[in-house]
Amino acid sequence: SRKDLAELSGMSSETVIRMIKKFNEDGLIQMDGKKFKVIDYDRLISISEKG
Repeated sequence: SRKDLAELSGMSSETVIRMIKKFNEDGLIQMDGKKFKVIDYDRLISISEKG
């Protein structure tokens, strides 16, 4: 769940929700209800490394 992602990442639920929405808009992930599919794994890795 989004709450679980927030706890794992050390971020607030609101921040996680905003990031998921932005990643979806940017084509990094694809949303399907409460599930998401990674579309651009390399860009996500780059974001995680560089911030």
